[in-house]
Amino acid sequence: MADTGTIDLSEGVGSEFVAEIRDDLELLEPDLLAMEDEQSNVDAELINRAFRSIYSIKGGAGFCGFKDLGILSHSMENVLMRIRDGRLHIASEIVDALLSGLDKLKLMIEALDTGDPVFFEDEIRAFERILEQKENIDQPDKDQPDKDQPDKDQPDKDQPDKDQPVKDQPDKNQPCKNQSDKDQPDNEPMGKPHGEPGGPSHDVEMSSDKGIAENCLREEM
Repeated sequence: MADTGTIDLSEGVGSEFVAEIRDDLELLEPDLLAMEDEQSNVDAELINRAFRSIYSIKGGAGFCGFKDLGILSHSMENVLMRIRDGRLHIASEIVDALLSGLDKLKLMIEALDTGDPVFFEDEIRAFERILEQKENIDQPDKDQPDKDQPDKDQPDKDQPDKDQPVKDQPDKNQPCKNQSDKDQPDNEPMGKPHGEPGGPSHDVEMSSDKGIAENCLREEM
């Protein structure tokens, strides 16, 4: 709803500011229509002129105390400023929102005389969506991996695979070829053979044979 401000419009200063706002609104409309037609091919000077018009309207509204007029013109100024700075590309959706805001600014000026309410909440929300959409484009997507960072799920090519045995190390489950097999019999004889010096003595076998002969003699007797 448009407010009438704190300055008496019958005074010379107040009426002059309102007249300037009307002039700026008339200059702004053809520039917005040209932006809609040309879009990406629009001239930079045309964008600057549209920005200066809305900036002047906001300043006049602030001086006269037209709160609603100042709020809506400030939102339009933010959009035009981003277009001017190249941070926002001209599209039909954006120009349509600006033209709708322009129509509400005209009604607010007329309401200074008639006192009719002017509702502009839809226009404010449209500008907020445009600005939020641009902010989302400028920020990187958190769900997408950074191309400069390696994928944690992919193994590092410089690191060996833990599931593959290292070729330079012997397999622990295979016997070492350089060590003698403990299960194989030793080719070298243990100790010395019977009958040789230092070997097992024949006295045990001889004593055993002698005992058997004596037993046989006893049985025959």
